[in-house]
Amino acid sequence: METTQAARRRVRYQFEIFCMKIIDGERCDYFRQLMKKMEWESSFSDLSEAVLTNLCTFDSDPAEQYIFHVYGHQIPIKNDRLAEILLALGDEGYSILLLYYSLQLKDREIASLLGLSRSKIQKDRKVLFDELRKRMVE
Repeated sequence: METTQAARRRVRYQFEIFCMKIIDGERCDYFRQLMKKMEWESSFSDLSEAVLTNLCTFDSDPAEQYIFHVYGHQIPIKNDRLAEILLALGDEGYSILLLYYSLQLKDREIASLLGLSRSKIQKDRKVLFDELRKRMVE
């Protein structure tokens, strides 16, 4: 049974209308999803400065820092000049400074770790800090 030209044309038009309805429905679904996303998303330019600074991260390359091992603690120093000067102060010197300024230990706590008196730690810390400051300025 052969179909006539008019019947073929009618089927083709029905198929085209069906396809247009499907495409229109997909377009509506797509725009509905976009509108939902727009409710929850915001542009970076709309964010405040405080929020943007909290989003910021800095990569730290372990090769770019020197790690000082001080009585079971690892203290990273990123400044090469500071690391060189601390090494020049000797083991006890950099231990006193790093324990006090990095780990924020009291002179009494440092003295008990090193087995020295509190007054000696206080005196040495002040002398070492002055030496460190003088070398950093040079």
